Amino acid sequence: MNTIIIVAIIGATATCIAPIVTLFIKNYFDNKEYIRIKGRSIVGKWKGEVTQEYGSSEVSYKVTIELKKKGKKLLGTCRVEPHEILEKKSYNLVLNGALFTNEIFKIDYKNKDSNVKQFGTFLMKLLPEGDKIIGRFVGFGVRQEKLISGRIDLSN
Repeated sequence: MNTIIIVAIIGATATCIAPIVTLFIKNYFDNKEYIRIKGRSIVGKWKGEVTQEYGSSEVSYKVTIELKKKGKKLLGTCRVEPHEILEKKSYNLVLNGALFTNEIFKIDYKNKDSNVKQFGTFLMKLLPEGDKIIGRFVGFGVRQEKLISGRIDLSN
């Protein structure tokens, strides 16, 4: 066989195989578990409190967050339990976030009911032990109808 034909066949084969290999490598790194510290993962169910700064005092709400990872994205849900005195119903939030490092991440939240004006952002950190998440949030409060802020403390 002619050398030119052999080179052309090798070139055509490499041209066809290279995108397939690239796709497999991309999928591997997109699905790699980036968020593990000491064998613990941020993915899963977390429970704790959101403490909202309320004038000169604070109001705490019990929360349950469930996080899933899709590539470098974090997706999930959050249930905010009603305050004993202030409210009678819970809130369900939809979470959509991203990782900045292995332990620092940002999650945007909004009320599951699109008719309810409640949204904001959590900036959180998975502590080195891997069993606690701490952070801050800022958002628009449904009950206050104004900007709110505070902290979040979770454990699993």
